[in-house]
Amino acid sequence: MMKAHVPELSWTWLLLLPLIVAMLLVTAYPVGLIFLKSFVASRPGQSATWGLQGWIGAFSDRALVSVLVNTFSLATVRIAITSVLAIFFAWVVTRTDTPLKGLIEFALWFGFFLPLLPMTMGWILLLDSHYGLINKALMRVFNLATAPFNIFSYWGIIWCHLAFSTSVRFLLMTPAFRSMDAALEEAAQTSGSNTIGTLLRITVPILAPAILTATALGFIKSLESFEVELVLGIPAGIYVLPTRIYDFIRWEPPLYGQATALSTLAMGTFMEVFGFFDLAASWTTRHWTTAFNDRIFIRSLINTLTLGFGASILGTLVYALIAYFIVRTRLPGRRLIDVLSWLPWALPGILISLALLWAVLGSGSWVRALYGTVSLLILAIIVKEMPLGSQIIKAAVMQISKELEEASEASGASWGATFWRVLIPLLKPTLMAVGIIMFIAAVREIPAVVFLSTNQSRTISLLMLDSIADANMEKAAVIGLFIVFLLLVLLLMARVLGFRLYPAGEN
Repeated sequence: MMKAHVPELSWTWLLLLPLIVAMLLVTAYPVGLIFLKSFVASRPGQSATWGLQGWIGAFSDRALVSVLVNTFSLATVRIAITSVLAIFFAWVVTRTDTPLKGLIEFALWFGFFLPLLPMTMGWILLLDSHYGLINKALMRVFNLATAPFNIFSYWGIIWCHLAFSTSVRFLLMTPAFRSMDAALEEAAQTSGSNTIGTLLRITVPILAPAILTATALGFIKSLESFEVELVLGIPAGIYVLPTRIYDFIRWEPPLYGQATALSTLAMGTFMEVFGFFDLAASWTTRHWTTAFNDRIFIRSLINTLTLGFGASILGTLVYALIAYFIVRTRLPGRRLIDVLSWLPWALPGILISLALLWAVLGSGSWVRALYGTVSLLILAIIVKEMPLGSQIIKAAVMQISKELEEASEASGASWGATFWRVLIPLLKPTLMAVGIIMFIAAVREIPAVVFLSTNQSRTISLLMLDSIADANMEKAAVIGLFIVFLLLVLLLMARVLGFRLYPAGEN
């Protein structure tokens, strides 16, 4: 009788089991807990009081229908517009000889990294119906009685999302466009098809799986959008699920049950009063002086840098291990790790924050002590960016010949030595790219950390949100411009060091 094959005990086994346990704890456990805690009427950290009050309160909310309609409507319209734009730009950059296509690619790459909140404040200065510069100019030129645009509106929200959302879709689609065989398009053009006809009849149908995947992922990410909807939507009476959840938590007493059940800016920094250009003394440097003399701002900056470096270093290492076990091993459990690595993209960032809040405050005192620390924020960023980071490294690992590792092991090197001395050096450009992406994500992130921080662990992005909530738009403008400057310096340093989104030969 043939014996069943039993995998040999090895270092990969010893590392894989803790990795599976860790993945379950940071992804599946909070997700399961957030559903379970929706039946708890008490606050996180208190003795559990079970009941259906949260579900009843959430679904008896008169605003729920409009909230759901707004959430899915904004996501659908945004994804439709940005997908068309992304397909067009990906085609221009990768399948044509359009002049300055490198500049187009860099602009889209830059749009991906720019934080949404500072950019939104810039658009408020330009398109506010009372003092927006563009509105005032158009009213003066065309003698209009009312402003033609209003940034605090449904279409204002969509407009502020276009640059970032198009960039995300572009980055997801571009590798597929680059790898497509040009012979198919050449054959179509030889048969008499024009350029647009070839795009619509050949290129798009062939790349439909990649396009649909990018669109589906983009739709999921659109459902979690929070900052722009909070700043522009609430004044216009437009609520979406993340902002409604935020309201439930911010109310006193906080409605945790309901929340869980639903689960140019530079000009403004020098204005005496944000948006008012007609004052006798419109300009001042007071806001900059106040900000850099503010202990809270300095503490928030230190927290942000600690969060950025911690998330980039630890996150990149975690993603490298995840990618290695998925691609290089044949051990039982690797498929589970692959599935769990995608799970954070199934949840809006604000739900990840709420799930981790329940998980931490509902655990023992030594885990509860993490609440309000930068360490917990680092964990939240690592969890939220896990799909992107692990998939980028996973793709890079698949491009490296396994023979190099086999040769190292045949020479007597252990698995750990092979991993650190062979695989990691070969992955260095990719790991640097992921580290930069993680740092930028940490600096700009708001939804995934909004419920996990305290006054001692606020980041500058959260401090900016606080300033907007307090109607201190001048301080918010200073912080927003500083965030943009910080990210711009980092991006320029990355370019100097040779960072590229794609290998040098893919043009």
